[in-house]
Amino acid sequence: MLAEVIGFFAKSSNVYGDTRAIQLADDGFKSGSLRVVSYARPGKLFTASNGLLVAQVAGMKAAPFKRIVEAVVDILRAGVGQ
Repeated sequence: MLAEVIGFFAKSSNVYGDTRAIQLADDGFKSGSLRVVSYARPGKLFTASNGLLVAQVAGMKAAPFKRIVEAVVDILRAGVGQ
C-alpha cells in the first residue's frame, strides 16, 4: 500500500543542509505525532523488511504525504536523461 511507503523515507530531526527536506508538522498527521520537529528527506530513500518495523507512531494526512511523493518524483524526473 502506498501509504506505508512513507516509513521508508529518511526521517530526521535535522535537515543537515538538505534543501529538499520537508518539515513534518503536527497538523500534517491524522493520527499520532512525532516527539520532535522532524523532516522527510525525499532524496534519501531506503527500504526495510516489514519484520523490522516495530510500531506505527503516526498516520499522515493525504496532502503532506502527496507533497513528499511529488518531491521524490521530481528528483527522479530530474535524473532522467543524465
